[in-house]
Amino acid sequence: MKNPDESNGELIDKVYAKGEETCKNFLLALEHPRIKETYPELAKWIDSPSGGSTTNGSVDIDIQITDKLLFLKKNRCQLIRLVKNTIPILDQLTQEGFNSERASRVAAEKTEEDRMRMLLDSTTVKKQAERLFKALMTNESEVMEDLIADHQN
Repeated sequence: MKNPDESNGELIDKVYAKGEETCKNFLLALEHPRIKETYPELAKWIDSPSGGSTTNGSVDIDIQITDKLLFLKKNRCQLIRLVKNTIPILDQLTQEGFNSERASRVAAEKTEEDRMRMLLDSTTVKKQAERLFKALMTNESEVMEDLIADHQN
């Protein structure tokens, strides 16, 4: 039997791959009273403040990419080439516990590419990958959305 998180991720991937309109329709269908009656635990999730969607109405990116470390590894070259806001990313990571000595070494790099390369090299475990992924979503949302869309295809 599959892990429920894995199954949920696969379902979300399939819906997301159908496009934004399908995602919106799926979320609307989940809000139907019969669905909420039949699946009360789902209703609690749908009605929670974080819900199942982001502010722009798309399915929560965090759910779509279940293995963030693998995602970062697969997209390493594009991230190094495209990410241009490494200092705000580094600031966010430092606030979330990124080693301050390592942060200083990253900040000392001369180019955005070198800083991004060092950030990726420093990301070796899942928790670090989750933090970097979140910081990238916050500071480089357009780049990340493009990479995620490519990941879905």
